[in-house]
Amino acid sequence: MKIFITGATGNVGSYLCKALSDKGFDVVGSDRRQADDKTVSSLELNLLDWEATEKTIQNFDAVIHFGNHSYTGHPQTVFNENCAMNMNVFQAAAHAGVRKVIFASSIQVLASEGPGTVLQTEEPDFPSFPLDSHTPAKPSNSYALSKKTGEDMLSYFSSLYPIEGTALRLPTMIPPKHMKREHPPSNIGLTWIRQAFAALSFVDTANLLECILKSTLPGFRIYLPAAKRQRAYLSIEEVIERYYSHIPWKTPDKPKDRLIDISRIKDEINWEPEDEAELY
Repeated sequence: MKIFITGATGNVGSYLCKALSDKGFDVVGSDRRQADDKTVSSLELNLLDWEATEKTIQNFDAVIHFGNHSYTGHPQTVFNENCAMNMNVFQAAAHAGVRKVIFASSIQVLASEGPGTVLQTEEPDFPSFPLDSHTPAKPSNSYALSKKTGEDMLSYFSSLYPIEGTALRLPTMIPPKHMKREHPPSNIGLTWIRQAFAALSFVDTANLLECILKSTLPGFRIYLPAAKRQRAYLSIEEVIERYYSHIPWKTPDKPKDRLIDISRIKDEINWEPEDEAELY
């Protein structure tokens, strides 16, 4: 299977290119600059250039789209350019007859944080626990809004073209060696509280992509993946009591390891994470 990966020179993108190549996929990466690692074919491509993007995305079986601005930029630039890049990539994939498109969305569409975030309260306001693929989006910064718009775009193209579209609402992705701490943190940042303490290792992300690529998934779907345990130096009971006691639960049975339900992902593509975000 021949795969095109955008955003290939970042820490996550370069790891995924190498990992999927090692798994036997024919990988071509792209970014605004060529990758230093020459073990995977890499192209220099500005995704804001429609003609160049359409010309480049040809004769691929799948596109994995990670090439967006992060939430740290100017709000108008982040939203406008992310949306333009997403439209160019999805339209080019549709024109080229690409069968699978995987889009790196973000858990921030559920509860944003960081620069430009507009909050009525810093207290997390998830509608209910556990979070899952069906938890409604509530973006509160331009980055999260661009990711939600990207999900809608991919759903649109999947409904009009024979594209299997998957949007991944990814939590913070961490190299496996950094998934656990030797000592409790001195303070818990708002980022972790508003992301339900979810994390995902690079290894598990690569395995997730492999499972999606090898599965038949007609239409469009959203996945919310997470590691085995939440990234908090607390028990699940302490996390709930300290930060989320005001949030209702869908079922009477509360989880033993995390606040995110990945059962849909397991049922549809037989994926489960291997790495734990924290021992407690």
